[in-house]
Amino acid sequence: MSAHEIEVSQLPEEQRLLFKLINRVSQQQTESIKNEIHNCVKSLNIKIDNVNKEIDDIKKRCSEVERKLKKNNIVIFGILLRKNENLLNKTLKVLNDNFQVNIEEHDVNNIFKLGKEDKSPILLEFTSFIKKLELFKNKEKLKKFNENGFGIPNDLNKEDREELKILRIHLKDARSQNLEAKIKGFHLHVNNETFSAEQLKDLESEEEAGTSDSENNYSEKSVDNSVKKPNSSNLNSTVVERTEVKSTRRRRSKFFRYSPISLRSSKI
Repeated sequence: MSAHEIEVSQLPEEQRLLFKLINRVSQQQTESIKNEIHNCVKSLNIKIDNVNKEIDDIKKRCSEVERKLKKNNIVIFGILLRKNENLLNKTLKVLNDNFQVNIEEHDVNNIFKLGKEDKSPILLEFTSFIKKLELFKNKEKLKKFNENGFGIPNDLNKEDREELKILRIHLKDARSQNLEAKIKGFHLHVNNETFSAEQLKDLESEEEAGTSDSENNYSEKSVDNSVKKPNSSNLNSTVVERTEVKSTRRRRSKFFRYSPISLRSSKI
């Protein structure tokens, strides 16, 4: 029995009852305050989740609006513009000569340089999407245009550029493994399987998790071996295990990265 309880037990009966009543009311108030705080926190978390969802929805709508605004745009790389040359005339001459099309001034809604250098990229906005397609429908001329040191990609927003960057990294990876791969739209096609940028990021996360597990297993085995066999043969077995872990990791990356088994849903 604590000193406090001894002091209470020595009080007259009326005071002891009053003390117990005060103590009970205090406990009830404390519990009530805890419940109120819990409910407030829960309500606040729900509101935060709703606000985050609204923000994500606004971002998606803004991205879609930006995508529509950029629909008729192209960015041209590789055109050398001297100080005495007209930007519009020089750009149209390069495009018409290389693609054998007839783009005139009235087909251009806006044009400006994306920098101050003589060879800075040029953003060109067509008045119609059909006119823009005249440049892209001839793949042979487009390929030759790129081989001549020029470039003519679409004018993409930040989200689309990031997705395309991921797709190109995996395109290079797939082709290095002698797989048939190409990018169409915003999807990577590998051996008749279709992957989005989001799916490819999931694959990378799964590989990183697998690598971490392999390294943990290697670390545990190394500790066990060092305890049981602290000699040169133990060192050799540890090196072999490390090599096997790395080899397994390489085989997994090389043969299973683009396997449909690796995805919950590989077809889109």
